[in-house]
This record gives sequence, C-alpha cells and structure tokens, in this order.
Amino acid sequence: MWQDVLMAAYAAFGFVGVAAFVPQLISLLRDTTRSENISVTTWLMWSAQVSVFFLYALFMVGDLVMVAIYACSMVVCNACTAALLWNRYGRSWWVKNSHRFTKVTSPMAATAEAMFAPVAATAEAVSQTSTVETAWETAAPVVENAWEAVSHAAPVEMGPTEDLLPSEWQELEKAAS
Repeated sequence: MWQDVLMAAYAAFGFVGVAAFVPQLISLLRDTTRSENISVTTWLMWSAQVSVFFLYALFMVGDLVMVAIYACSMVVCNACTAALLWNRYGRSWWVKNSHRFTKVTSPMAATAEAMFAPVAATAEAVSQTSTVETAWETAAPVVENAWEAVSHAAPVEMGPTEDLLPSEWQELEKAAS
C-alpha cells in the first residue's frame, strides 16, 4: 500500500517539477535582453544532469514513469537553456550578422522564408500568451506544418549571395559539406 502512495507521489511531484520550469521558459522567451542575471553555467549543468538522468532511467532502470518524467524534464530544461543561450549570445550575433543572410539568391531562400516566417510570427504570439495551454494551442499547428514542410522538402543547391565575399562563401560551402 505505501509503495502505491509513494509511486503516486513520485509521479505527481515529478510532473509538478516539470511544470515548474514553464514560468522560467516563458520568462526567457519574453525577455529581450541578454538575461545576464541568469547563470548560463547553472542551466548548462542542469541540462546535462537531467539528460543523464533520462538516459539512466531509460537504459538502466526501465521504469516508464521515471522515463516519462525525465523525458519531459529534459525537454523543458533544455528549452530553457536554449532560450537563455539565444538571449545571451544568439540574438546579438543575429542582429550584427542577419544582413548577410537576407540576400541569398536561390530557391532555398524563398523556401526558408516561406517556412520560417510563420514560425517567427508564432514565436512572437506565444511570447504574448499567459498560459501553457494557450501557448501550445498557438504553436502546435505551426510546428506540425513546419515538420511537414521540412520532411517533404527536396534538397536545393544554394547560389551565391550578393554581399558575401568569395572566401566567406567558400567557408559556408565547406561547413555545409
């Protein structure tokens, strides 16, 4: 009997713990600063820790409740870490360098713009929502459509860009191969 109570409490508190990440994730997604008051090292450690816990539960323990809890924790914790890294490093890099990627003259540019414009608009809409349910209702159709577009997209050769130097273009080609 007490084992059943303990199992129910473990599952309940595990999923409550996952839900506790959501306000931080929403805060990070809404933040337009560098989030300098939040420790990157701590979030990277938590992400690594919960990822190892998930793998341990999956391969060593085999308890489906534990696997589900750690899978959810891993997704939300890594999403928080990714949002923090974007705020700290990605956004400023993008602001400085986005002009380099706006003049790609190829079919890929039109495809990418068509695929990511709704995603960007949805990210903005999600950042304005107040509940997780509303955020998911807003994001789910776009995520499904983007997945469909990516999974059915044919590979396209990129053409030269108008404002990249030849050496920079060669670096991009080398990195892509």
